Amino acid sequence: MKRFIFLSLVLTFFIYIICINLSFMQESFGANKFDSKQYIEYEVFAGDTYWDICSAYMDFDSEKDIRKFIYKVIEINGIEPEDLKAGQIIKIPTKDR
Repeated sequence: MKRFIFLSLVLTFFIYIICINLSFMQESFGANKFDSKQYIEYEVFAGDTYWDICSAYMDFDSEKDIRKFIYKVIEINGIEPEDLKAGQIIKIPTKDR
């Protein structure tokens, strides 16, 4: 019985440590590099794609992968690429400067 209690405490301790590490990893890997919630509003024109729009507004000094930036813009706006239409206003995140 004592061994079971000891093993339970050790297991609980390790689970606790893992949870703490995961929360720090999420923060350190930039779960959201745009925490400031600053946006540029952009009016979509005929023929625009997320790639075109994001490549014009992405900060290449801090972002290295345009696909991740595009995914973030899609996530913020809730508009899938096939639903992007001329005249829509989309938000593009900007970094604190």
